[in-house]
Amino acid sequence: MRDVIVPLSKIDRTPITRLVQYIVPHLAKRSSPEELEGVHTATVKIFVDRKPHPLRALQNIKCPIHLVHCGSDIAYDLSYVEELRDHLKTADLDVQVSQIPGAPHFGSVTHPEPYVI
Repeated sequence: MRDVIVPLSKIDRTPITRLVQYIVPHLAKRSSPEELEGVHTATVKIFVDRKPHPLRALQNIKCPIHLVHCGSDIAYDLSYVEELRDHLKTADLDVQVSQIPGAPHFGSVTHPEPYVI
């Protein structure tokens, strides 16, 4: 049987829906039920079950934080970074946000030039 590849432009842009529509069906064909459960935990439950870090834990951070958002990231749009920034600021932390236009999810690796110190 031939794999059907769904073009990324046709996939819903929310992380959970992307995982279900694109990644999970491919993994289901190639994995045992036990392996698939592990994949489900690592790819879906991580989004569904995640909770913010408690403010007490965040207040242990003693250095400035620089969040980098990649403009072409299909997993996380800017609102995720803004939500995290706001949560970190609630803990009275020094937080800076930068964007890399056109960069994919690992843009700090594929587009490192603006962040070389």
